[in-house]
Amino acid sequence: IEEVKSMVEWAKANGMIICVHCGSQSVPGAERLTADRFLVLDPDKATHLNGDGGHVALPWDEIEEIIKKSRKETKLEVVFHGNWKIANEIIETLKERHELDRIVLGSDQPIGMGIELGAIWSLLRYISSVLEIPPEYAIPMAAGNSSDLYKLNRGKIEVGREADILIVDAPPGSRAKNFLEALEFGDPCGPALVMVDGRVV
Repeated sequence: IEEVKSMVEWAKANGMIICVHCGSQSVPGAERLTADRFLVLDPDKATHLNGDGGHVALPWDEIEEIIKKSRKETKLEVVFHGNWKIANEIIETLKERHELDRIVLGSDQPIGMGIELGAIWSLLRYISSVLEIPPEYAIPMAAGNSSDLYKLNRGKIEVGREADILIVDAPPGSRAKNFLEALEFGDPCGPALVMVDGRVV
């Protein structure tokens, strides 16, 4: 692990974002990445912390250790194809700690398990409706938090950022009055307009 830590430090020194797989072995012969090894590596993101379609999540006590002992800047990824019960526990724990800004949502693309269309939208709807996280806290998990992690110039609406903007409303037939209410009800969005670099496309 010390050899890998040296490589991580070289990568960070050269501006790379370090994402570390969490959970059981993803390929035959690989070692399981335990919480203590994760903390030694000190990456920028805990990748699929709730497991994914190809492996199971770490035991809860190790996930909790990662949450509590890693840096506040370390992002924690919840993926669509992972363990939903563990995802619930991760999100509830971070809600109690007032650290929802650490969560990023993942679809596990481009591997085979990541082909679920609308995976991020589905996670967003689930988090807002079932877990009752207000949409204004859930939406950044799908956009702004990732923007912060990867140092992107999009994902947030601010002066000077690339104007990649999706204008949405509640979908036809929804009891919601607007998109935020639609998320709370578990409904999808009704897309109205897409802008890329400030141009309607």
